[in-house]
Amino acid sequence: METHVNLSSSSLLHTVMDQGWKVGGVVVTIRSLSNCPFGHLELDAGRHVDVQHVGSVGDEVGWVFGVADGRSGWLPVDACWPVKIPHENANVSDTECFPVFHDCPAREDLGYLALRIGDEVFLEFQGSGADEQWAFGSTRCGKRGWFPSHALQAPDAHLLPPPRRLLPKGDCEVRVDCRKGRPEGRSSALRLAPDHSAHVAAGAVLVLPGEHVQVGDVVVTSRAVSNCPFGHLELDAGRHVDVQHVGSVGDEVGWVFGVADGRSGWLPVDACWPVKIPHENANVSDTECFPVFHDCPAREDLGYLALRIGDEVFLEFQGS
Repeated sequence: METHVNLSSSSLLHTVMDQGWKVGGVVVTIRSLSNCPFGHLELDAGRHVDVQHVGSVGDEVGWVFGVADGRSGWLPVDACWPVKIPHENANVSDTECFPVFHDCPAREDLGYLALRIGDEVFLEFQGSGADEQWAFGSTRCGKRGWFPSHALQAPDAHLLPPPRRLLPKGDCEVRVDCRKGRPEGRSSALRLAPDHSAHVAAGAVLVLPGEHVQVGDVVVTSRAVSNCPFGHLELDAGRHVDVQHVGSVGDEVGWVFGVADGRSGWLPVDACWPVKIPHENANVSDTECFPVFHDCPAREDLGYLALRIGDEVFLEFQGS
């Protein structure tokens, strides 16, 4: 049985080739989505979804992450269409930014725009008629030029593997910067034991898992997360994640959706710790730069900063 979607006369459906997909856009489901695993949206046909993230790297290709009816999750692009309110016969957009799904090498000195998967393009002109295969736009770094329209065409979604919740294994230690929660500068240590209890060194800047985690926060992984199903982040211990969504409804509770190292996905809160920036009683200088007088070799993957004589350091925090 075919699914028919009724849209108001003020909206138009555009194909992925014509319109692309963008964060902040709206898509409408063209078929029902049911019996979905955790982390994915179950919706009837004709439901509108606010797009929060467009997958463009690895297994994310062909998927969008969005919010509908107060719920959040992944959605395959072949189950929905972008919706756009039409303007006056214009095929020019100065503000809309679209992700790139295909590598497009080009001679930029000849007026073309070289693009790679994961780039973002501000679409300024979409060709029509004989030129419909070409578009003109610019990147965030200011480069402008012509590029093939198919660069914005999202491939079909990959097959959906079964979900799996991830539980802590063993104990591990992570170190984070006391000011910014980044792997640089002076660090404090935290050890997560198999019984999920936390042993924090004096002066540490980590708070309990799930405590006051908000969109825009940074969390650090307290253990390695591997062998994950599609839609989840695989990360080593000590990696930082920018939180884009905090699960608060149904099966989302206990999970956050974030970005790390250019990849996006779900992450269980029991695998990460929020990073708190100290404010009170902190000896902090944002502008002073100091020379290094002693070699200090260090494991930077554990949050320490390796220094050599002659380097310069911007002092962000001084322990007291």
